Amino acid sequence: MTGCVANNCVNRSESKVSLYSFPLQKKKRLGQWLKNINRKKWLPNTSSRICARHFTEDCFTINRNLKPDAIPTLFGNPGSPSKERAALINVNREHNYCKVFLDVEGVVDEADKAQVNVSKATEVSVIVDEAVKVQVNDSEATTSHHADNYYAMRKSPISFKRQAENKMGSIRKKLRLVQQKSRKKKSRKFKIKVSCLTQVIASLKEKLLISSGCAEMLENSFSGVHKTLLSRRVQSKRLKVSEELRSFAMTLHFYSAKAYSFVRKAFDLVLPHPATIRTWYSHISADPGFTKPAFSALACHAQNRMVEGKETLCALMLDEVAIRKHVEHAAGRFHGYVDLGCGTVDDSLPPAKGALVLMVVAINDSWKIPVAYFLIDGMTGEERANIISECLHRLHATGVRTVSLTCDGPSCHFSMLRALGATLDVNNMRSSFAHPADPSQMVHVLLDVNHMLKLLRNTLADEGLLQTPNGEIRWKYIEELNKLQEMFKMAHVRWEKQKMKVKLAAQVFSSSVADALEYCNTQLHLPQFSGCEETVKFLRTIYAAFDVLNSRNPLGKGFKAPMRISNKDRVQEILLKAQRSLLELKDSKGRLVHLGPRKTCVVGFIASCASAWNIFLEVVIQPNAPCSYLLTYRLSQDHLELFFSCLRACGGFNNNPTSRQFTAAYKRLLFSQVKTRTGNCILRDNTTIMDVTLSAANTLRRFDLKPVEQCDLEYQHCTNVDSMSDYKDAAINYIADFVVQKLKEKHTCMPCADALTSATVHPFILLKNRGGLSKPSAGVVAVCRESERCFQGILRTTSGKLPQCNVITSAIVTQVLEYSAGKTLFPQLHNHMFETTVDDNHVHILVKMASSLYCKLRMNHLAKRATESLNKDSVGHKFKKLIRFHHQ
Repeated sequence: MTGCVANNCVNRSESKVSLYSFPLQKKKRLGQWLKNINRKKWLPNTSSRICARHFTEDCFTINRNLKPDAIPTLFGNPGSPSKERAALINVNREHNYCKVFLDVEGVVDEADKAQVNVSKATEVSVIVDEAVKVQVNDSEATTSHHADNYYAMRKSPISFKRQAENKMGSIRKKLRLVQQKSRKKKSRKFKIKVSCLTQVIASLKEKLLISSGCAEMLENSFSGVHKTLLSRRVQSKRLKVSEELRSFAMTLHFYSAKAYSFVRKAFDLVLPHPATIRTWYSHISADPGFTKPAFSALACHAQNRMVEGKETLCALMLDEVAIRKHVEHAAGRFHGYVDLGCGTVDDSLPPAKGALVLMVVAINDSWKIPVAYFLIDGMTGEERANIISECLHRLHATGVRTVSLTCDGPSCHFSMLRALGATLDVNNMRSSFAHPADPSQMVHVLLDVNHMLKLLRNTLADEGLLQTPNGEIRWKYIEELNKLQEMFKMAHVRWEKQKMKVKLAAQVFSSSVADALEYCNTQLHLPQFSGCEETVKFLRTIYAAFDVLNSRNPLGKGFKAPMRISNKDRVQEILLKAQRSLLELKDSKGRLVHLGPRKTCVVGFIASCASAWNIFLEVVIQPNAPCSYLLTYRLSQDHLELFFSCLRACGGFNNNPTSRQFTAAYKRLLFSQVKTRTGNCILRDNTTIMDVTLSAANTLRRFDLKPVEQCDLEYQHCTNVDSMSDYKDAAINYIADFVVQKLKEKHTCMPCADALTSATVHPFILLKNRGGLSKPSAGVVAVCRESERCFQGILRTTSGKLPQCNVITSAIVTQVLEYSAGKTLFPQLHNHMFETTVDDNHVHILVKMASSLYCKLRMNHLAKRATESLNKDSVGHKFKKLIRFHHQ
């Protein structure tokens, strides 16, 4: 910091007063300057400066530069600050502007009383009280040649500095103690408030910072993660971020940056800074073309499986998603043009209007991963065939065996399949082609069954009539059935505005529709359903084949069962029957459908049936086969459709992203555990995106399991209690009604909701019912009764005292699950249980939720009873004290 060299001049380089250097080269003029400055034994150097206040106005030019003959003559410092201010500035000059908090003592006192945040105090310079009291007079100058410098100080500045340092030392010590108390109270407050991640998610949902789908996903994937995994101590902030914290942070930031900032600031979760998350994203390349990190992750996974003696089987699928034609400049180049990953993009190429995405889905595991995408403006079948061939080569190099290729049915895909070597001609069907990297292996072709089902529904609705050798299939029967069922929605009949939704097409070709048509015809004898026998037969045939080609539960029953050696004859019969029925279809003009303009649905369905059977023979039937069964849902394009839905979810469900937005969302999905239940199809299983960071799979998060902590009490065998009285049984039935109401709020499955109630009910509920009570089923009552038995055993173990273990609910739920394992609590859900995946068993979910709700209610009752007992004892003690005082 440069300042004026004149005695006691306070002007510095940061002030608005100009400073000028000495004329070192002009000896005569320099001598006059030194004589007027009057500093003994001092010589200037190149860095010495003198301020403009020591020169008269005639020494300056128009531009405020010094004239060549300018001499400093003003050393009385006219226009200087006041005496007190000059003294204070002199103190600050000597103290080097020491800074502390304004009015520290007042802040400390307030912090002691109200525990305010001390860090919010305004930082200003310390003004020493002794300096304010200095009164300097002109006559108090120390020397004769300084008589005109009236702001000189009588007392040494060093003494002021020492006094200020002593005072600030005590203030800092006081301030440090208050800050420590404030941090401790803040930490205790947040530990009480945020004991689990569910409270954080509930707060975000209440403040509308995340959508309901995001909240559901976070609850299902991260609610089992204990807060200690998500919270880091202040002294350990520099430690490596755990995988659980990393996954949670990236997933929440993907859904909502505002929600992430809120959680990071408002809760005691030391989440990484958003810049850190962007750094994680920057470590991988996700430019158009083949995604190298994805192939590296596949190679690592295949190598680990090979060490275990297992083979990695995958299904390759491709689909195209529309993007907005938009050119923008960012990061030094233009974005939005066609980009095939070749590295050369210029304005001679047209803007991209779509993105072609390739994805790999594991057949004998539960993961998926996108491996490439290309920004295109249309692409021929031969060009797509080249991309598929290159992708198969790369997958083969990683050790992954690709057994199938799934796509939808545009004409360019038929050209692509012909270029690859497949022939989709019903008279000469060859629904496979040789693997380009290993001709001994075959890659089987499937046209996505969901798309084919929608096309078949469209054909039937538009034609109105399809003919078979045994009769006619009419759309009017379905319309008449919809008119008869006025209470139900008409979406599956008025499908034109929602033609992309698979569930509406599946509702048409379902056994329930076929049963309803048959009942109206054979039992009710309604004339509008006369002659619907062939329609019913066709609906059941397509329904059975569609279920076989969409099996997803290893424990499924009937048509939904996986393809095994034990049911291969039945599965083959179903698929062959569907192929024969489709080959015989004729339109209203008598032409075979597979030879007409609407042949795609028939050809695609037949090709998928043939390919699924051939894959079954290859991976299950052959000796030393890698699989014991085949889940055909793994071959469905639903996985790619759900991935597109996740892409749209980034940015508030942007249905028309630009190419740059698509690239950013694609990169973030390689890290985040994001799921969505919206889109053209419904989430049917727990297939997750493989993490390209090559970290180990988090089993707790993946299967929604919670670690069971050890408890000192013996709760494992706590059901050996006396039989319950009639009074207690009536109370349990009454509580079961509350449990049913809460279950219906949290579990929205219709078959499960119906299974929670029954026609028969306990007499006590009939007595208490005023019209608002439900009728709990025997299964719900049995779960509540078994939970109560566990509670009685716990209270017997603790001799009636409140149990202090924090895993009581988990222990009771586990006990109730073991109890329900050998019993049929909900007979209505026996078949429904096998329609879902193993880790999404609705019967087990109902038992766990019912037992947990009952435990929560009983815990609250125990706490309330303990509080009443304490209050009663306190009142009795005060009464006794009052009596004692009265007697005295």
